[in-house]
Amino acid sequence: MEMFPGNITRKCYHNFKSNPMNEKNLSIKDIAKLSDVGITTVSRYLNTPDLVKPYTRDKIKKVIEEVGYYPSGIARGMRNRKTKNLVIFLETIESPFYIDVLFGAEQCAVEKGYNLFIFNYNKDKNKKEFCKDILFNRNYDGVVFCCDIDKNDEILFKRLLDNGIEIVFINAEIFKDKFNLVSINNYQAAFDGTQYLINKGHQKIALVSSNITKFLFDIRIHGCRDALKQNSIDIDDSSIYETDLSIYGGYMAAQEISKHLEKYTAIFCLSDFIALGIINYFNENNIRVPDDISLLGFDDIMFSKITYPPLTTIHQKKKKLGYLAVEKLIGLLNKELKGNISIVLDTYLVERKSVKDVKVVNN
Repeated sequence: MEMFPGNITRKCYHNFKSNPMNEKNLSIKDIAKLSDVGITTVSRYLNTPDLVKPYTRDKIKKVIEEVGYYPSGIARGMRNRKTKNLVIFLETIESPFYIDVLFGAEQCAVEKGYNLFIFNYNKDKNKKEFCKDILFNRNYDGVVFCCDIDKNDEILFKRLLDNGIEIVFINAEIFKDKFNLVSINNYQAAFDGTQYLINKGHQKIALVSSNITKFLFDIRIHGCRDALKQNSIDIDDSSIYETDLSIYGGYMAAQEISKHLEKYTAIFCLSDFIALGIINYFNENNIRVPDDISLLGFDDIMFSKITYPPLTTIHQKKKKLGYLAVEKLIGLLNKELKGNISIVLDTYLVERKSVKDVKVVNN
């Protein structure tokens, strides 16, 4: 599998572990003693930190971080205090996919009378600190995650739930059956896209994936591999190109693929945002789509219909993903729904002008 450098940095906190001292079930009294302040001061810091002097606030914060303390009892006691504030973490606001998800989420929040706070996860250096803020201060009632997450983050998500913060994930199938999920069937959509190319006579297919939200793209790669295997078509890792989730990432991937163009009749790019860069590079270098090579995308973002040529792609209901995630989150908060929500939206192929039927040519 090939990887290309780019301008997006992956920021996450996979090494988060609870401090061994936390296993002693530390109380506010213990934190006060370690901080050399009164119990009332610690309580005030946890509830209204702005009322605590900066020096004292920093001292308590440092102790809490060092011992890995989470004030579960306080948070549980405050569960009935509704802020009407929700949070959505997006991987990046540069991609039209995430913009559409946000539109749907915002529409639902407005309709239901909630405030929606948006965090560009890809550029947020303090994700762990922010999640602690949710635990400590109860500024938000619930969270939607539509970003790069990892199974190692599971301990933090469980702590949020334990402290009365509801969570809904979008397209995070690694947490299926563990947390609330609104998703598409990424495996099946990728399988069907690959089968479409095969039905058009393509057997020499390159796959373009992303190193961001890798858990998601790995599922799609799995679907592609299985479709090829079912049709007795071999693919090795050298035909799977991994790049940034960006137009520039697609441009760089196309540059590499063009060195081996004779190997392929088609490319299945598992993100339209990346596919925009591929088309741009090919157009600049007189590589004709689909005459020289076919290109299939995934997502059906707003720009896919106005590329040259218009991009054949897998459509997923992006705004509906965002809308349903917030709708279900509010339902959980209002006790109208119980946990273990799993909603899977259908996908379908939108056929435009970027895939050539090579069976017709060969005949």
